[in-house]
Amino acid sequence: MCTNFSSTFGAFVLAALLVVSARAATPNAYAPLGFQPLGNHGQALVDMEMTKHPELKLVAIHVTLPGVPAAAVKGPRYMMFSSFGRIGQPDGAELLEFVQSKTERSRVATDLPAAMPSYRVMSHPNYKVQTPLLNRAGEVIGFTVTVFPYQEGADLKAYDAIAHAVRDDFQQQISDKDDLYQPAK
Repeated sequence: MCTNFSSTFGAFVLAALLVVSARAATPNAYAPLGFQPLGNHGQALVDMEMTKHPELKLVAIHVTLPGVPAAAVKGPRYMMFSSFGRIGQPDGAELLEFVQSKTERSRVATDLPAAMPSYRVMSHPNYKVQTPLLNRAGEVIGFTVTVFPYQEGADLKAYDAIAHAVRDDFQQQISDKDDLYQPAK
């Protein structure tokens, strides 16, 4: 009986190693990640950008749910892919107004709202850049949020350039909004 378990376990380990080596041999579309992501495409893109830009505090993608048109004004949008959790949190009225404006905005936040715990990644001061999220065809499908640590005299133009690079990387890799929910390729 022990021999049967050993051979079954050995076969399982061998199969797992073959899967891992096959994934390692596949070119990683999410470089510079050192691994092929197992999750969905949207989360893999967020992880990729956090790896590319260590100066970021966080990255988030806000979109409508799968099957709901990106241009839907009446249903809420949600933070669906992020570097800090809170997946599925609906966007508030202020963020919905931002989405409808289809513009970019940035701001420095220095004081933490009283109701928010001072989590390290969300702590202030920070510099936040919100940009429309576009697909390859240039259609607005949601928006991105990139947050940087802020100090007096920080180079905000450099932060803006990184936020635009993140936005552009996302655009190159998204064919449509629902593509974000598909398994990472």
